[in-house]
Amino acid sequence: MLTPDILHAVLEHAPESLVVLDHECRILAFNQGLSKLLYSYFGKSPQVGDSYIHFVPKPHIETFNSTFQEAWNGSKVEFDAPTEHNGQTYWFRNQLTSFQNSSGETVGVIFASKNITQEMWYHQALEIQASAMQDLFDQASESMILLDLDAKIIQINQFAKESIERLRNKVPEIGRYFPDYLDPQNKPLFDELFQQAAEGVPAEKEMSALSVDHQLYWFKTRLNPIYHADGKLLGVTVVSEYITEKKQVETYLKESEARFRSILQAIPLPIVLLDPQTQVAGVNHYAERLFQWREAEVLGLNLDVLIPPQFREDLMMSSWESFVYHLTEPETTHEVLEVYLPNQTQKSFFEVYANDFEFRGKAQTVLMFSDITSHIQSSKVIHNQLEILREVAFIQSHVIRSPLAKILGIVDLLTQESEISSEDRKEWLALLSESAGELDEVIQQLVDRIGR
Repeated sequence: MLTPDILHAVLEHAPESLVVLDHECRILAFNQGLSKLLYSYFGKSPQVGDSYIHFVPKPHIETFNSTFQEAWNGSKVEFDAPTEHNGQTYWFRNQLTSFQNSSGETVGVIFASKNITQEMWYHQALEIQASAMQDLFDQASESMILLDLDAKIIQINQFAKESIERLRNKVPEIGRYFPDYLDPQNKPLFDELFQQAAEGVPAEKEMSALSVDHQLYWFKTRLNPIYHADGKLLGVTVVSEYITEKKQVETYLKESEARFRSILQAIPLPIVLLDPQTQVAGVNHYAERLFQWREAEVLGLNLDVLIPPQFREDLMMSSWESFVYHLTEPETTHEVLEVYLPNQTQKSFFEVYANDFEFRGKAQTVLMFSDITSHIQSSKVIHNQLEILREVAFIQSHVIRSPLAKILGIVDLLTQESEISSEDRKEWLALLSESAGELDEVIQQLVDRIGR
């Protein structure tokens, strides 16, 4: 059996405030920790023989009596209780344990009280922080899920719950294996991304999911490893951003661009698209064949580099940018260019039209080249023929008339004179022969000119 000295030593070295009570709740022994605690609350120190009930705050008397009785009957009882003092709340963890004599008879109860105020403040702060974090977690506009290293759900926000219910018609539960809630076709990809994140490497991927009602949804999913303060890997967060509308817009734009390009390729004219910086944004097949370009080689390049220099030289402009600006002026509808095309020795002629338009929210300029070489060549032929006809008319009206008039005059003289000397006849015939030769020469020149 413990001696009074040993009992006193045990009481004084205990980390809690201790008091030993008999069956009537009278004080048998106590330590200095309890004495200081009770004095700070009640302004007086306890004495052996005092009823401990006098040192129990009134709000806790009923709880103390019931727990004391339980402890006296052999149960080990523990309860936490707040206590108000000087406007402050203090928390104590109280423990009641009975002890027996050598005959096994209960002879007292040890009441230990430990100040856990700091611990409670810490837990309350954690609870407030956890509550705030949960609020932020639930208010997020993204699906957020925290998984352990076995891919089981630790925490899930409201957005994620609603998404899973809508897509899979299942209610996600804490502790369940998360891939069970995925579209089956996404499980292999998710396993790959999860394994990467579980090894400490963040992963990101756009994923589509088919809902139970056969609607297609798109998400950008990010998986990030989560670490403890000591650097230990705890789990993986799965954050999914809803991007269905964005993907639908992208699909629409791709389809509209495909339609635009099909129309562009179907127009039987060489066409070049320019951005506001006069850089090539696209060309059709006809332009590729005409200028011997490949679209992939010229996209993003400035038009000055691509068009033969003769274009600029003929226009006497510093750059194609000024040419395009000139074409887009209200009073200008088109320009005619005379150039040597690649691998050609003769000049070609093109009418160039420029129009501004907007596509996919971007300003662009379309240049259309109309080959008018054959038209120009035909015009030149007609012009040359007209020149020849003018020359023929001149020859007919002036050059031929002179020898012809001479011939007609000589013939008239020969027919009117009855008596002509042989010398005169000989002279007139010589003149007639000369005029005929002159006429023949003029006719030959005329034939040669018409035959060119």
